Amino acid sequence: MVDSFDPKAVQQGNMVRDELRQNPSTFATDSGVVQASTNRPLEKSNKPRMAGEVGGRILELMDSKARKQTDNWMKMFNTSNQGAEFNQAKMGPVDERKKEGTES
Repeated sequence: MVDSFDPKAVQQGNMVRDELRQNPSTFATDSGVVQASTNRPLEKSNKPRMAGEVGGRILELMDSKARKQTDNWMKMFNTSNQGAEFNQAKMGPVDERKKEGTES
């Protein structure tokens, strides 16, 4: 017995079957029912909104004690070998001609 199926129809059927396997109809559901989470409105939230990941740190630095501690740490870091390397890398490559003052 010779099968007379169109190869393109078989390929299309296989593609549809694979898509249905990847995207089940019960995605993000519990027994077929979507579970909605309860969100509080932002205007009624007690927590202040932060500017990205650093917003909380900025609020901490408004305290003079925390600011002094951070400034002292930065001074000590800048005088260390690692701090000097970091600052040099941050400034970019040094042009030797400009360093020696023999720029042409």
